[in-house]
Amino acid sequence: MGTTVAPSAVQAAVQGLLAEDANLRETAASLAYNLALMLPKTDADVVIELTSAVVHRLATEGATETAHRLLAALGHLLYGNDAAGTLAVTLGAADHLGRLLADAVTPERTRDLILQVQLVLPAAV
Repeated sequence: MGTTVAPSAVQAAVQGLLAEDANLRETAASLAYNLALMLPKTDADVVIELTSAVVHRLATEGATETAHRLLAALGHLLYGNDAAGTLAVTLGAADHLGRLLADAVTPERTRDLILQVQLVLPAAV
């Protein structure tokens, strides 16, 4: 018995990650994380859509709680999904991770999570 994720939940996460409001982005990042936990790895279209939105938001997010939640979502999306990994590399996820790691205000727990995500991020394609 597989888990089905409602398309409206995915759209809510994607749209929320695009929002200007920081609280809405943080909530959307939490939703993205929960969706990443529930998504079957075989649902490639949804995994790709969510991975794209998460990586795009990481490009501009500072060392915030939102970034931490996005990293947790990204790690789950990447694990065991080659297409998500290839997309994340193509969208520059490694650069975004490096920027956050180099930021002096990035909390230690977020630094640890960055290192874990780097382990599942494929080498440049």
